[in-house]
Amino acid sequence: MIHEFDTVALLMPLSADKLFPSELPEGVGLVSGDTGVVVDAMHAPAIYTVEFFRDGKTVAIADVTPDQIRLVRRSIPIAPELTRRTATH
Repeated sequence: MIHEFDTVALLMPLSADKLFPSELPEGVGLVSGDTGVVVDAMHAPAIYTVEFFRDGKTVAIADVTPDQIRLVRRSIPIAPELTRRTATH
């Protein structure tokens, strides 16, 4: 299962009309292999909002289904004790 903050790659192209406003030229979509980070994960039905990057810059945001992406890297959870310590300083 894919979770928020996981890195994913597209398995198929996404046309420009499937993207939220993007930094890509008008009419240009995403291509297979483009990578992004899951910013929202809904599991019933499974839909993921992914922020896609190129050269370290956000180029598009899109809602995708599990058959359109593959997991590249799991997010690393922050230890609760580090979060508490940071919040108090």
